[in-house]
Amino acid sequence: MASIYVANGTYQMQHFLYRVPEAKEFRRLEIPPGRQMKFREDFSEHEVRFVVEQLERFGARPVNDLRIMHPRVLIYKVDRPIASEKIDEAREQDLVVRQQVAADMMDATAQAQFSETSQQLGEMGFNPNTVESTTLEIVQLDDSGREERHGENDVDAETTVSRRAGRRENSKRRG
Repeated sequence: MASIYVANGTYQMQHFLYRVPEAKEFRRLEIPPGRQMKFREDFSEHEVRFVVEQLERFGARPVNDLRIMHPRVLIYKVDRPIASEKIDEAREQDLVVRQQVAADMMDATAQAQFSETSQQLGEMGFNPNTVESTTLEIVQLDDSGREERHGENDVDAETTVSRRAGRRENSKRRG
């Protein structure tokens, strides 16, 4: 029999639903941010493969291969707890990946805004080619939606799209 440990290298609570062979119902494992949990049962070799396949299908990575490509990835290890350094490494990689995803989304939004602004100018009778660039600023608000947040992991960025470049001209993360 073998144990499986799963670590959450993110800043959000993760819930992993899984099934073991011959079981009709799903089971749930809650993994707090920056922590690891052991599945409550020990598994046979067949069950380990079955559960690991489910983990990997939903993006989990083995602890010895931390190529994190998508945000909110779990990491796992069979038979031994995961070293805290590996959890920290996964958390750092998750932050980098989330920032890249946010930057890509911001670029796409700025490009859409540029196109929309040009179209609106044309509809108002102005020459849409007069728009040389547009700037998009994104800041994170508190839960009330009234106050800006400026913490270390909060969003505070600006990007500019220009006609000349046809893509992001410059971008900066502030704070």
